[in-house]
Amino acid sequence: MAKEILKENVVEAQTLFIGVGGTGCRIIKKVHDLCRPGEMENINFVFLDTNVNDLASVTREGAHIYFVQTSNTQTVGNYLDYDSDALENWFPKNAVMYDKTVSEGAGQVRAISRLALNSTIKTGKIRPLYDAIDDLFRKSGRALKQAMRVVIATTASGGTGSGKSTLVRKLQEAFSDAVTTLSHDYYYRAYPDLTYKERTKLNYDHPRSFETDLMIEQIRMLREGLPVERPVYSFVEHNRLPETVRVIPSKVLIVEGILIFECEELRKLMDIKVFVDTDADIRLARRILRDVQNRGRTMQSVITQYTSTVKPMHDEFVEPSKRHADVIIPEGGFNSVAVQMLIENIKSLTRNN
Repeated sequence: MAKEILKENVVEAQTLFIGVGGTGCRIIKKVHDLCRPGEMENINFVFLDTNVNDLASVTREGAHIYFVQTSNTQTVGNYLDYDSDALENWFPKNAVMYDKTVSEGAGQVRAISRLALNSTIKTGKIRPLYDAIDDLFRKSGRALKQAMRVVIATTASGGTGSGKSTLVRKLQEAFSDAVTTLSHDYYYRAYPDLTYKERTKLNYDHPRSFETDLMIEQIRMLREGLPVERPVYSFVEHNRLPETVRVIPSKVLIVEGILIFECEELRKLMDIKVFVDTDADIRLARRILRDVQNRGRTMQSVITQYTSTVKPMHDEFVEPSKRHADVIIPEGGFNSVAVQMLIENIKSLTRNN
């Protein structure tokens, strides 16, 4: 029985997690630390960074771990002496950067990261990445039963974060007690007649999995100044709980969820529609961290759910709903310019109403 349980928790598809840069490496390090005994049989982790100090803080010797320092103690100018293509065709003509020591980190300058990575590949120092891939092939007997899964976590435009959730927190901070937040997740349907095992197999990323009609009814009541009793959902039990939470009307109501733009009736209740756009690999890495750490899931169950329902439903419903947005924010709450513009817009609406 113990062997059977362990087998259920093993990630069957060979999976390579790659962290690139400081933030990407920290995300993948957290994924590694959340793996339970027996879950890493078919998983390897690779960390790549120019900053030697950041790399040392997230990596350690051990099975399944490979790290690549994509820099040395030379300056940017030294690198350019050996890379004429970079010097002539694409590296910025900025002499100030030439004296920078690359092992101190790229400092969010993508051209320096690219320059360092080119050198790492040319000199063969990228070998640990190849070793990590070769190791996964050896574990599979050189013939993969299914395609190898590669998850890359990296930074985009100088910052990554929790996107939608971070944006909501920024708005809550800006409006203090004058804001109420309703998450679509509160309105997952109840399945009292199903067993726990049956509930774990449901598709929770389809619009039908939400009781959106109830959410619409309660939003209308809040807009009319009436308090509501919103549902409470347990992601551990995969079911709605018997208790409710009383929600008091406020000046600003934030409605949050991945499928809220899919419903036209719900969209009509919104004054401003904001879509937070995030790279798919980052979304998967964050989902693993959230579900394993906060929702009691195994690595295998998270990845299986992502590939079987989350990604297909995202492609079918979430991504197309982006066209209904008034504003698209690439970096969520970390896009300070967009956040401030959004706050000012909301303040303007509240003054006029």
